[in-house]
Amino acid sequence: MARLTFNHHLDKHDGTHHHHRPASFELVKDVPLMPMYIASNQPTDPLIASQSLWENQPCLILLVRRPGCILCREEALALSTYRALIEGRYGIRMVAVVAHEFAAQEFGQHFWRGDVYLDKSQGMFKALGGGKVRHASKLHILRPSILARIVKAKQHNIPHHATGDNSVLGGLLLMRPGSRGIAYEHVEHEIGDMAPLGELLNECIDVAQEFPTYLPSYQSSPHVSLLGEPEYDSMSRISTL
Repeated sequence: MARLTFNHHLDKHDGTHHHHRPASFELVKDVPLMPMYIASNQPTDPLIASQSLWENQPCLILLVRRPGCILCREEALALSTYRALIEGRYGIRMVAVVAHEFAAQEFGQHFWRGDVYLDKSQGMFKALGGGKVRHASKLHILRPSILARIVKAKQHNIPHHATGDNSVLGGLLLMRPGSRGIAYEHVEHEIGDMAPLGELLNECIDVAQEFPTYLPSYQSSPHVSLLGEPEYDSMSRISTL
């Protein structure tokens, strides 16, 4: 069964303890989204309701605070390498929702390599904050952990730019199909704070097991492992339907 996590964070700079309240399904739905990049090039409505993303199948949604951010692009590249596994084996759609329009198409085409939607009202970002958009402070960028992430990302020669609001904090949502709610969420507590990959893959497996009818047809055999790659063994369990 999929687990809903409660995120706790101890800020080493001010000593305060932050307890994150899980996102409400009521806040996540009915958010207007504008298509920025559709990988299939299929025509789509100029504006959709957020729940249409997971209406017909489970959906993993990456909430991107700034499409030009080097750390956002690094996370998108990392997750996109698992698209064949998450979409092709687990039957979970992967979508990115961005808080800013600038460079959204470039982000979708070259980094996320999948569908990107603009949340102009930042409604889904508000859902992660219990009704308010979460912002990092101006000194946030100076944290050693963030600077270390930026240095590491720059070693990968990822093109980036500084246009847009750098303070909005994003995260990730894994939605069950229809009105069945949120299976998993990860809230960005500081810039570049990615969801733990092993944990995320385990949650994807849980959702795939919970809703096997959404698996691709070639995965209908009860003896087919959801994880077909040996290198995943150390980070995530091998599961069968």
